[in-house]
Amino acid sequence: MAPGSPDLYYPQAKVSRRRLHGEVAHGLGLRIVGGRLAAGEALPNETRLDPAVSRVAWREAVKILEAKGLVESRPRLGTRVAAKGRWNLLDPDVLA
Repeated sequence: MAPGSPDLYYPQAKVSRRRLHGEVAHGLGLRIVGGRLAAGEALPNETRLDPAVSRVAWREAVKILEAKGLVESRPRLGTRVAAKGRWNLLDPDVLA
């Protein structure tokens, strides 16, 4: 960064750019934590997505949510919203 760069003095001026899988994970996470997707409810599979969302982006988003304890993936059962007791409540994204 150049010495006179505004980003050096105003870090909040930086534009946050998430990748597509991060945007998908964020949107699903908000729906889960907000209660719009109930515990035990199945998430749609990647074939019923918006064409702008690739299967790879969807799978990466599900991996992120699994790491946070928000969803569980099982063969033949699909991906379902986990019970609140399984959520990683100390994760900064879940707290936010």
